[in-house]
Amino acid sequence: RMVLEQYVEEICDGGSDTLITCATPAIARLAEQLEVPSTQVLKYVRQAYRQRGGRGADGEDLVFVSLVKPKYRCHMCTWYIVGVRDTMEKHYREVHESVLPSDETVYT
Repeated sequence: RMVLEQYVEEICDGGSDTLITCATPAIARLAEQLEVPSTQVLKYVRQAYRQRGGRGADGEDLVFVSLVKPKYRCHMCTWYIVGVRDTMEKHYREVHESVLPSDETVYT
């Protein structure tokens, strides 16, 4: 558990990417070291991070995605969507009051 707490402290201090997935090297390494699924490590880290206020040292919130790699990323707010285009359309419509850009390379 100590290694998990150390990693949470590291991400709270700004020592991590803004997207953390089950395939993030640190998550995969911790899962292997602890001999538990990476989804469990990610769940614990996400919960501990949020209990500490849910923001990194630079004030930027982190995104935790339980799948290995999200497919879409909103170019307006950097929200990650995992592989469902309809969900991306809904995100643009409800959050940004906009339509999904016709150029898919903007958000993939």
